[in-house]
Amino acid sequence: MRVGLHIGPMHDFRPIDEILDFVKRSEGLGFDPILFADSVSLSRFHVHDPYTLLALASRITAKATIGKCVTNPLTRHLSVTTNAAGSIDDISGGRMLLGVGTGDTAVHLIGKKAVRLSTMRESLTVLKKLLSGESVDFEGQALASNWRKPDLPVYLAAGGPKTLALGGELADGLITLAGLSPETIEWVRGCVAEGEAAAGKPKGHQAPHHLIREPELPRRLSRGSRVISAGGEGFPRELRRNRPGTRHGERQICNRLHDRSVRDRRHDLRCR
Repeated sequence: MRVGLHIGPMHDFRPIDEILDFVKRSEGLGFDPILFADSVSLSRFHVHDPYTLLALASRITAKATIGKCVTNPLTRHLSVTTNAAGSIDDISGGRMLLGVGTGDTAVHLIGKKAVRLSTMRESLTVLKKLLSGESVDFEGQALASNWRKPDLPVYLAAGGPKTLALGGELADGLITLAGLSPETIEWVRGCVAEGEAAAGKPKGHQAPHHLIREPELPRRLSRGSRVISAGGEGFPRELRRNRPGTRHGERQICNRLHDRSVRDRRHDLRCR
């Protein structure tokens, strides 16, 4: 099992140097992947553009996967998303992960509705083809991207059975908030397996990323799973209490995650 971090909107704009220092030390502690939210700085939210942060993060990290959790098909045209994701993948040496969802705060705060399942299906298909350099018709326009990134992973954020099955069918992996009980994990995997079967993929082809709001983990997860800790303000609670600038907060949360969910020697997170 791998444990990653999701850095979401905050209550104010944190200094860039502080965010990058947090990212660098998080990688040093073994967190992987490190993902950034794609939302808007409206209402109470304060969030830097994720591609700006990803470009900077790619230069100060060496091994961790970096990416978005998550973008949507409404606020950015799919060709724009393809170009941005391809650029970050180039800059980072092939470490980009593109998370896509139907739309949450980025959509709701501008008065739009989340996209329907049919639109999400089309969006996944178009994104995969554009990243691979294939020609595709989208919204009445023939598109052919110059990027050749067929191995850039596209993950679908999903919680319901139909969306989970869609991810199993078309995406390279899933990000889910469905829950972390053993029964829920089995249910998630069952829904994903339906989509995998529809696409002719072997069962268990994808290991869902389980997104949690606070670092409260079960004692055992299925091998191959990933956990992404997502504190309410972006930084995990322990790190918000022990502000970046000391190593105490990072080590505290890393040790808690390690002690409670990385008990098997097969797991690969290490606190240093």
